[in-house]
Amino acid sequence: MDVKELVQKLYRSIAWELHKLRPLNRARLAEHVRFDEKFGVDTWSDMHSPEYLAKHFSENKNYLYEPCEPWLFKEIIKQVVEFGVGRDWTFIDVGSGKGRVLMLAAPYFNEVIGIEIDESLHKVAIDNFTKLKGSSVREHQIMSEGVTLHNCDIQNYKFTDNNLFLTLFNPFSDKLMIHMLDCLDSDVHHGNVVIGYVNPIHKQVFSGRYSELFFSTRYCIYKRNSLK
Repeated sequence: MDVKELVQKLYRSIAWELHKLRPLNRARLAEHVRFDEKFGVDTWSDMHSPEYLAKHFSENKNYLYEPCEPWLFKEIIKQVVEFGVGRDWTFIDVGSGKGRVLMLAAPYFNEVIGIEIDESLHKVAIDNFTKLKGSSVREHQIMSEGVTLHNCDIQNYKFTDNNLFLTLFNPFSDKLMIHMLDCLDSDVHHGNVVIGYVNPIHKQVFSGRYSELFFSTRYCIYKRNSLK
């Protein structure tokens, strides 16, 4: 890693620490902490240190992992249910990190899949789900049921030909987004594909291929158009 790249990564880390000082963001941080304390897991800590940035951040490929707020995920679920997504659909979180979205999705879907390229985050997710499965609290156990974790690059993942609901929390660049959409077209011929995209800075990649079912500055919901 050259000096310029290291400086850029350290700058992002400092910017994040300043960002957390805003009152609204302090409230959001408190929500993240409460979630982990309630369920006895680690989906938030030690994610934006300079060491994390230096090791895991690639400007041209994968973006930083940040867990989704529970209220936001529930809002997205409410939306997609109205659009026909059901329990028998396969749920996939692309860039699943430490697994929080998978925990939130498990009560709603029979099959829940997480795809995470970073091995260290993947290992934390395994530990989190081990704790949930071993819990004596039924609510905690439910959050681990039907969950499968994959430590792999999305470019090497083969999608099943089922009805799929994917969530993306801005995991990577527009080029990789386009590649993922191409893979979905190659792998999924009969199933429907619905995507919930949070922080949709690359929303242009869906143009002409997906219909926009819902739009806000916070997230968008897309459904794939019929394949020709």
